[in-house]
Order: sequence, then C-alpha cells, then structure tokens
Amino acid sequence: MHAMSLPPYVPLLLNSDDVFALLRCMPSRCLQTMNAVRNYITPLVRDGEELAETLAQYPSLKYEPLDQHYVLLKLLGGMSEALMSDLNSPDWSRVLEAAFLVALDPDPAYRKHLLVHYEQLPRCRWLIDLALAEIDGRQWEVDPALQLLIHRLRAVLARAPLPSTVFRPAFDFQQVQAERELVRVAFRAGGMDAAIDTYTRTQLLSQRRRY
Repeated sequence: MHAMSLPPYVPLLLNSDDVFALLRCMPSRCLQTMNAVRNYITPLVRDGEELAETLAQYPSLKYEPLDQHYVLLKLLGGMSEALMSDLNSPDWSRVLEAAFLVALDPDPAYRKHLLVHYEQLPRCRWLIDLALAEIDGRQWEVDPALQLLIHRLRAVLARAPLPSTVFRPAFDFQQVQAERELVRVAFRAGGMDAAIDTYTRTQLLSQRRRY
C-alpha cells in the first residue's frame, strides 16, 4: 500500500487577515454543494438584474440588498495568482472559494493553482471542474443550468466598476528575526540609544515592504 504523496508546502504570499476578512462575509456553507451554490447565487442574479442601475453606481452609492455583490466585487478586484496560490491549500473550504472565484474570473493563469489539490480533495472536484470549463469556454455537462447562473452572475457583476483590492504581503517571520538581530547588534555596539535608533529605522523599512 503506497502512502499518498502530498504537494509541497507553499508559504502564504498575502496577508491572511486581509483575505479572510472578505471571505468571512460570504455565507459559510454557500459553496459546499451544487444546490448550496445555486441557492446562494440565484438571489444575487435576481437582485443584481433588478437593481442594475444601482449596482452600476458602486462604490459612490451602496445599497444594503447588494452587500454580497460588493463582497464579490472586492474579491474579484483582488484576483491574482498570489491569491489563488494562498487559497489552494489542503483546506477544502479554501479550494472551493478559489474555484468559485475562478468561475467568475476564468483566467487561464489560474488553471495550475486549481489542479494542485485536485486528486487529494475529491469533494472539491465538481466546482473545480466547473471553473475549468469556464476557463476553457466549454459547457459543463454536469449541470448546464448552474453554469448559466454563473454566466448571469458574471454579467451582473460586470455592470459595476471593479475596485482595486490590495492585499498586504504575508507577514515575514524571517525578516522580523533579522530585524531583531540588527537591534541586538546595535545595542552591544552603541548601547540603548543605538538600539532604539536601529529599531525605529527597521520598523519604518518593514512597513514600507509589507504595506
């Protein structure tokens, strides 16, 4: 019996607090099954089509019934290979979120990220397959009606300006250790004043790098 080989660990590229602050705004169970996705996006399509003129005025005008549309717009505004890399982890719920976002923004560059855990997470394959069908521009034979809803949701969201969502880079623990060592060296060489001066300078530099 062969042990299942796992993909190599890939460190996070983006600040997880920034990413998950947005993801937490989505209903926690909305992506677990095909029916759950259908139940989630059906009212989004209906409200988005009925309130198209209001949605088009985002972000200068916001209307509470469109709050979920705004969450999706912010996530789509931050789409990148770094985000896809971070979401495609051994956590199946993150992979479902990645696949759903790719279905709404089917860039071929995201394909390789969706396939990283495809074999290890069978419960995610249906949504990954749907996202891959969107990338390829082909019909998803499993549930064409659900795919059509995805198309309608994408058209709804396209009516609003896409925000530029910036996620901070992931926290760099190695950099922090290096900065602490600089402070220790400065203290041994020049005392407390030198240590404080070095600490202040390294903090300013790290903030520029991280934010």
